[in-house]
Amino acid sequence: MKSALRSLLKTPWLSAVIIASLAIGVGSNTVIFSWLKSAVFQPLPTVDAPVWLVESKDDTGGYVTTAWPEYRDLIAMLPSFAGLAAQRPRNLHLGDSEREARVFAELVSANFFDVLEVRPTQGRFFRPDEGEQPGLAPVVVISHDFWQGYFKGAAHCLGRTLKLNGATFTVIGVTPPRFRGGMNALGFDLWIPAPMAHVLQPSSQELTDRSSRPYIMLGRLKPGTPPAQAQGELAAAARQMIASYPGTNQGLDYHLLPLWRSPRGGEIVVVGLVTLQVFATLILIIVCANTANLLLARASARQKEIGIKLALGAGPGRILAQLLAESVTLALLGAGAGLFIALWGNEAMRQMPVPGGLPVRIDPQLDATSLLFAIGL
Repeated sequence: MKSALRSLLKTPWLSAVIIASLAIGVGSNTVIFSWLKSAVFQPLPTVDAPVWLVESKDDTGGYVTTAWPEYRDLIAMLPSFAGLAAQRPRNLHLGDSEREARVFAELVSANFFDVLEVRPTQGRFFRPDEGEQPGLAPVVVISHDFWQGYFKGAAHCLGRTLKLNGATFTVIGVTPPRFRGGMNALGFDLWIPAPMAHVLQPSSQELTDRSSRPYIMLGRLKPGTPPAQAQGELAAAARQMIASYPGTNQGLDYHLLPLWRSPRGGEIVVVGLVTLQVFATLILIIVCANTANLLLARASARQKEIGIKLALGAGPGRILAQLLAESVTLALLGAGAGLFIALWGNEAMRQMPVPGGLPVRIDPQLDATSLLFAIGL
């Protein structure tokens, strides 16, 4: 290795160009790979439970959301599911008219966190009857980031109140760090029991109106249950719902989808990242081809050096080993520099502004798999 480094230092500019080229190629590929790995294998950070999307599909082939009464009916029709949760996004006004800010919240079923197998870092999550019984005080769960930002990480945030859409909610729990909610690539600040929708909007009929379909369902299968069995139950449930409620469910059926195939942006993100990965790989191939040409040009200039070594008794195998050591050293230096570029690129992509004011928050991690990927490249 020392001999290889000494040889590379004899042509520092050429070595620097090769290392920089490899670093850019390896770094860009590693960044996209880490994002793609996150989008496919862990679209919901900190959620390791085998959660599926339960999507409604109409007779035109388009995916539609679900009504709250429909979700409640489906719970009893799907014995293969360990839990079925519902969620819907909402923009809320935080504070009073003098100091008002917009926050992103999810209205969720009481079992939402249980289905995702997420545990609070402080306080508790919702009880099964939360919001169902009249007279219960409105409650809210806040994200770790919201706790750090709004409450400045205060140790005693539980029991404090937030004014949301003019109503007062009591904080009962804090989610783990990096938990963003139940929707791909989106991050939420607050979670409120769906039965408290009327507190936020007294005129809301979404809990009783079957034609109002704002909810998205998440399901966790019982251990050992094959997805095909669950899909069969969903097909039977769809037929039963059509028979019971033809006015709102005619032409609708249900499909079990992995989280990354979410029709609300998840699949589009994955397809886009795969396309970027293909282009980045092609760029790396071009970089490697240019590197090979540079090394060949360098080798032709070393014919005299190699001839002297052969004349002094060095065997072809030893000379080949030295050339391979030089190439491997360049590759490792390029991969190391590429990891620094990947760290910078990852952070830069996180800071990119998102049009439309959506709470897009993707949090990929450069872990051991990413490191092995970079070295493999």
